[in-house]
Amino acid sequence: MLIGLLASCGDTTGEEEIDKNGKEGWSESTKKEFMDNCIKGAQANGTIERGISKNDIKNYCKCTLKEMIKDYPDEADGGDITLNELLTYAKDCAYLLTD
Repeated sequence: MLIGLLASCGDTTGEEEIDKNGKEGWSESTKKEFMDNCIKGAQANGTIERGISKNDIKNYCKCTLKEMIKDYPDEADGGDITLNELLTYAKDCAYLLTD
């Protein structure tokens, strides 16, 4: 299930950030896209049917996005995220999906 969630991830949490190097953060539209795709992917993978709430799914997706932004504060670098890194971020947040 986790891989299915990750394959469809996207968000809209938080404001644009500028790091110490003056790089732009992630745009609201990119965060929204991540969140929308992540939530849709989670719901398509039967999480609701297993008793995981929509709020828990949203929190999981927010957590995953937040972890990605920590390592890739500039949206332009986000394209460098590997599937293994994405899996790690998701695993770090999977506790939010316990039913």
